[in-house]
Amino acid sequence: MTLLDDILDLSQGPPPALVLMDCQMPGMDGYAATQELRRLERAGARPRLPVVALTASVRDRDRERCVAAGMDDFLTKPLDLGELRRAVERWAPRRVPG
Repeated sequence: MTLLDDILDLSQGPPPALVLMDCQMPGMDGYAATQELRRLERAGARPRLPVVALTASVRDRDRERCVAAGMDDFLTKPLDLGELRRAVERWAPRRVPG
């Protein structure tokens, strides 16, 4: 099972409101997982999910790599809770119960 499999399994029920994607992971990293997710979305297999990158790197080229992979936003670790809250408010759609 890969990271992408985990994301797609979540999509079997109601889709997640937001994906927080760690860029530096063993196996399929966050960049590759996001690229594959976007490919599936373009093929019509999935609704588009907002993806926010989580990375320890603050270099401009890493931010550019996130954008090129199809990520919507970029947060650096260690996470600032205020920045995380703003990203969630910006990217996660509000769901009305019922």
